Amino acid sequence: MSEKIVLRGNQPAGPEIVARAAELLAQMTLTEKIGQMTQVEKGSITPADVAQYGIGSVLSGGGGNPKPNSPATWREMVNGFIAAS
Repeated sequence: MSEKIVLRGNQPAGPEIVARAAELLAQMTLTEKIGQMTQVEKGSITPADVAQYGIGSVLSGGGGNPKPNSPATWREMVNGFIAAS
């Protein structure tokens, strides 16, 4: 999908955005919707799990950094989840 809609601040969604959201949701299965609404802590999931279950968000917070805690290992971890999604 190449279309991109940007909302600024608390701008209410106009009818075209509401219609586009409804169109996208109508194309998704219930399983896909559940996956997209799910956020899992990165220590409890693998990139393969993200692909299998369609997980919408991976959390890395509260000391959940990769080991060692370096830019390179962060990049490797994030790229692994992105590639699987």
